[in-house]
Amino acid sequence: MKALTKPRNRKQQKVERDIIRDDDSLFSEDATPLVGKDKRVIIAKLHQYKNLFKQELKKFKIKPNASIEQLNASLEEMQAIVEVSSIDQFMTESILQSIKMIESGSSRTKYDISGTAELLKMNEQFNNLMKQLYVKYGVFSKIPPEFQLVLLIGTTSMLCCSKNAKKKQLESFLNEKIA
Repeated sequence: MKALTKPRNRKQQKVERDIIRDDDSLFSEDATPLVGKDKRVIIAKLHQYKNLFKQELKKFKIKPNASIEQLNASLEEMQAIVEVSSIDQFMTESILQSIKMIESGSSRTKYDISGTAELLKMNEQFNNLMKQLYVKYGVFSKIPPEFQLVLLIGTTSMLCCSKNAKKKQLESFLNEKIA
């Protein structure tokens, strides 16, 4: 019995294979795995965490063929790592910002402590003691990110207000006429 289709020559078969292998083609031997919307959403969140918190999550790895449950557990673990590490940094910065605010008030007295916050920030012993306090009391990890943000904005705003007041005083002093 004779075949109904016309036999193809090698050149024509190669052209068809090249068309299928085109990078923009829809078809490929290496098809994109079908994982579903839920899994893709979780994977996208995992990528966001990894990209936004590179330092904190640089050693965090996930199995390539992880189930949705494993991906959810990984997402929770990433959140915990970021929360714990950022709380410590946040609290240290808040304490240093508070010291800076005190510094600005002390500059008008005979007990001027200006520069203390910068010196403490560079002091390794201060940083170690702060970490010991975080471990000892463990209360800082319970501070929700929304409150952290309010506290950060508040302390930074007060610091800017203090700096701006000093700046205005300095400008008025420099603008005085010399007698």
